[in-house]
Amino acid sequence: MVHWVGGGLGQSREKYVRSDLGDSCQSNAVEFLPDGNHFLYFAHGSTNADSGIYLAALDSKQRKLLLRNDSNAIYAAPGYLLFVRDNTLMLQGFNLRSLALEGGVKPMADHLAVNTDTWRGILAASANGELLYQHGAASGGSQLFWYDPSGKQGEPVLSETANYYQPALSPDASKLAFVLENNGIGDIWVLDLTRHTKTRITFGPLYSDWPVWWPDGKSIVFSYGPSGTLDSLYRQNADGTGSKEKLLETPGISEFPFSVSPDGRYIACMRNDRKSNAGWDIWALPMFPDKSGEQKPFPVVATNFQDVGPSFSPDGKWLAYANNETGRFEVYIQPFPSGAGRWQVSTAGGSRPNWRKDGKELFFFSIDQQVMAVDVSQKGASLQLGAPHALFKATTVTTSNGPYTVSADGKKFVMNTVLPQSITEPLTLITNWPADLKQ
Repeated sequence: MVHWVGGGLGQSREKYVRSDLGDSCQSNAVEFLPDGNHFLYFAHGSTNADSGIYLAALDSKQRKLLLRNDSNAIYAAPGYLLFVRDNTLMLQGFNLRSLALEGGVKPMADHLAVNTDTWRGILAASANGELLYQHGAASGGSQLFWYDPSGKQGEPVLSETANYYQPALSPDASKLAFVLENNGIGDIWVLDLTRHTKTRITFGPLYSDWPVWWPDGKSIVFSYGPSGTLDSLYRQNADGTGSKEKLLETPGISEFPFSVSPDGRYIACMRNDRKSNAGWDIWALPMFPDKSGEQKPFPVVATNFQDVGPSFSPDGKWLAYANNETGRFEVYIQPFPSGAGRWQVSTAGGSRPNWRKDGKELFFFSIDQQVMAVDVSQKGASLQLGAPHALFKATTVTTSNGPYTVSADGKKFVMNTVLPQSITEPLTLITNWPADLKQ
């Protein structure tokens, strides 16, 4: 999956790491070395074979592959890397002076747990020789559940726990599109909520992501490309028939569709120039030719900050989105495609805005994992907004994975829910573990 950089502590460091990644990778699990300049990070590729643990520095744009692995590594004094491979805790010597691996890989413990959502082994090491780790099977994934506006959890939409991303209810709430990731590749599926049948509508070989329904519910727009790149927009029939239609491809530019205008004339996208790495802006792709006969995308919200998550109002006159210029993401509304004025919707952080079909209510997701709602009324060329109020709180996956989707009438929610882990084995703490290596 692809994650954008949010506000808050550590933003500049994470943004730096992302700028140095290859086209098919995304970064996670940054681990600084004792010098405070060099750091380790894990980069997940299109497949596990492309994933690895890298060394980089704040004062350089160079990076170095240390070893291939499918989860992160941590540094442990007095000169070792610890990581999990095939659910086994592994030890690898690491020289802080030469910044190079030393010796061979040595197994230390079996049956270690890994969070497969974040590619992190569940372990930690202190500077004074203490090592803590969790036994267990690999954990991760989520489950899609129904909720009503009061927060009452209903039946699961799908009984299986899996790597689900970006769930999206169709305009009539009769179907649900979602991304299902297997072996590092995401494909889009459509679930008929009445017949309980699933249809897979994309078949790799690259990553399909960010499904958005066309207003008539007959087709889906999505991003396609190597994981971490996704530089093409396609459209596919929702019943899986026919071949996918390429709408836009811009080399070096990542494009994520988020909303289609109610008349089908525009697709609102998040757009990032990977070369400049200036951040995310919001652009619109017209679905009709201009005077020159071309369909040229144009910027709608382009600031020095992160502009994400656009959502068209039901009349197509307004665009809701999130921006982090205050240091955290807040939800705003402005006229589309142009016009004066901008109204701040959220007051304590928010993202992922979605409109009710009558345009009189806007939902969004708060930073403390609550579904929020705001009353909206239009007065000519101006808006009047009510106070944000919480509908319910739900434990979900991270915001960028698609925390929720809501039906057009605001009466049905699907939450991408992380289930509580049942831990049957205790944490293991080893003190002075380097001394055991000498025995």
